[in-house]
Amino acid sequence: MKKNPASPDQDTSRFWTLPNVLCVVRFIGSFALLPLALADQSYWFVGLYLILITSDLIDGPIARKFHQRSDSGAHLDSIADITLNACLLAGVARLCWTTLQHELLIVGLVIGSYCLSQAFGFWKYRRLLSYHTYIAKFSQWLAMLAALSLILGWSVWPIRVASIAAILGNLEAIAITAVLKKWKTDVLTFFRIWPTG
Repeated sequence: MKKNPASPDQDTSRFWTLPNVLCVVRFIGSFALLPLALADQSYWFVGLYLILITSDLIDGPIARKFHQRSDSGAHLDSIADITLNACLLAGVARLCWTTLQHELLIVGLVIGSYCLSQAFGFWKYRRLLSYHTYIAKFSQWLAMLAALSLILGWSVWPIRVASIAAILGNLEAIAITAVLKKWKTDVLTFFRIWPTG
């Protein structure tokens, strides 16, 4: 497989690197959130989620430091993130349905805008998007704060802020796809590729 000339530190020759192992652990571990939520084990749910989200915090820096970035790793990271977010949402809905049901409109807009961005990307490139933009990364951490706030009964405002950030990130992904001529991973912001693509 050829290395991406725009990313000289990529090493696409190996799949089982430490960052990819962390992504696989995050993907598999995400499903363990569901039985914890079903059993009303909110503190175990939060603890496991914090471990899984920490793996997302460290896999990128490890990949960059040890020159283990790759298109397959970026794609795997996106799949692990999607799975974690979906299991988080399902778990929070189970644990905090009384509160979350009043926020269904904005949560629905997040899900809808995400599906639209991925559908547009799949239509154009025949593969899922793996941009990992700054807004997407920031909204991931806002989602963590929102989930903790809901589960611990603090406030609903963090989920509203996180949802707005996620919607903006999804709209940015649509804009990137519209401009970008070829599929590419790790596009940190629309302004890195605009106007030339």
